[in-house]
Amino acid sequence: EGLTPLRAALDGLAAFVGTTAERLAFVENATSGIQAVLRSMAFAPGDEILVTDHTYNAVRLMVEARCAETGATMRVVEFPWPLTPEGIVEAFSAAVTPAMKLAIVDHITSPTALLLPMERLVQVLKRHGGRVMVDGAHAVGHVPLALDALGADWYVSNAHKWLWAPKG
Repeated sequence: EGLTPLRAALDGLAAFVGTTAERLAFVENATSGIQAVLRSMAFAPGDEILVTDHTYNAVRLMVEARCAETGATMRVVEFPWPLTPEGIVEAFSAAVTPAMKLAIVDHITSPTALLLPMERLVQVLKRHGGRVMVDGAHAVGHVPLALDALGADWYVSNAHKWLWAPKG
């Protein structure tokens, strides 16, 4: 009986982001969630971790450190100018190689507040066989989400930005 309010909150959050409560896990923040995934995956020389030139700096540093530990390579997708959804999708398509083991993509970029065409990007990245983690730190509560339909392997976020939950 003591868990009923917690379960109701969990079910409500899951419905809000388009998934089920069983598919949610709580972490301190999006950055620690990304770190948990990076640390749980095995990487080796020849593997690539794909990020963008708009990736949150703390995430970029974690990827650099993980690559230094494992011999994997960080591959950076540079966004074209002028920015268009088609240009961003094409830049990702051109950057993907068979060596890509993980792609980390911001739903809304931290340094520039760009809303990326996430559904299209996940499709492109998954088609090439890589695993996809979406950094949704700025998205939950800001844009509508349907996580199950999106199809990313992981979607990490914060509830303290647009949902006004306590930090951590």
